[in-house]
Amino acid sequence: MRFTSALFVSILVSMASPLQAAELLVNGGFESGNFTPDPNPLNSNQTYDTIRSNGPQDLAGWTVGTSRIAPVGAQTSLAWGVNSQDINVRSGAGFVDLTGIGDTVPHGYLSQTIATIIGQQYTFSIYETQDFSTAYTGIRTYANDVEFALSGTPGFWLSSSGPTAVYGLLTGTFIAASTSTTIGIGSIEFGSQVFMIGLDDASVTGPAVGAVPEPSTWAMMILGFAGVGFMTYRRRNKMALNAA
Repeated sequence: MRFTSALFVSILVSMASPLQAAELLVNGGFESGNFTPDPNPLNSNQTYDTIRSNGPQDLAGWTVGTSRIAPVGAQTSLAWGVNSQDINVRSGAGFVDLTGIGDTVPHGYLSQTIATIIGQQYTFSIYETQDFSTAYTGIRTYANDVEFALSGTPGFWLSSSGPTAVYGLLTGTFIAASTSTTIGIGSIEFGSQVFMIGLDDASVTGPAVGAVPEPSTWAMMILGFAGVGFMTYRRRNKMALNAA
């Protein structure tokens, strides 16, 4: 009986395991997609795919949309770089530059929708490098159009120094208000002061939607606890009778 009860409890514990943190973003490292280098007659080794809000969405998992700061109807673009020559990635082969080629204004706005659990906290992180003062963080982040703050310091890159970019980690948290959350990443847009806002290795972690027990699982758990209680009751009665 002791073995049976222990086994029953272990099964219930496994069924009622706590929500596990999971990576929820697709292509957070900006590695995959339909990479189409921009035509450049002066450079046959062009390493950028300029993605516009009104053009093909070449970056897998992500949408390049209209900037929240840009005028209504304005078209935004960003540069997706792969093995680029003037700016290094943090990891892998790809990164994005929100400012596009030559500081395209308005800057690009990236978004991706993920499944979330209402009331649960999620952690967002991303690595950034920029060519202006690191006293300012060059990006803004949103969860369903509600801005959430980031902490950390971006890295720095000097345009004349070649591929020597240093990336800094930025992190923030948000509480899911619905069963799906659109993560948005835009720039603060310092205008002509900004030449490059490089991003790599974005991540959103939190409880996976599938980790929540189904109603049928809850029912089985309740019955299981009732069964364990009944077995414990019988065992105590038997011990009392034997003692008598």
